[in-house]
Amino acid sequence: MSANTNTKGAAEQERIAGAASCLAVLLRLKQIVALDASDITEGRQYTKRDAAIAALLETAGELSPRAAGAMSLLAELVASETQDGSQYFWERWNPEALMTVAERDEARAQALAKDAAEMEAA
Repeated sequence: MSANTNTKGAAEQERIAGAASCLAVLLRLKQIVALDASDITEGRQYTKRDAAIAALLETAGELSPRAAGAMSLLAELVASETQDGSQYFWERWNPEALMTVAERDEARAQALAKDAAEMEAA
């Protein structure tokens, strides 16, 4: 067996291991992001979604910053869709993966304030 064949075999094994690891997270994603009514008012939906995104990113192993950004966006979409079943309007979706930490924190604060006002009005 040549060294080239060994390298291809090892790379393929790593690819399959990454896919299997990701599938394991996907299979338990609903439990990770599950919400009850108090989660929304307490802002825990973000903590749970962040945990799901981190679990998905971990399956990819070490990534370049650019690859981490791309994977973060995909993980955010999958986690958000699983958590709230939203169907995103692509033209208006503003993913947190495209925000700085300060922008994300501000967007979350605004969303929580809006949710609180809607719950109070109901």
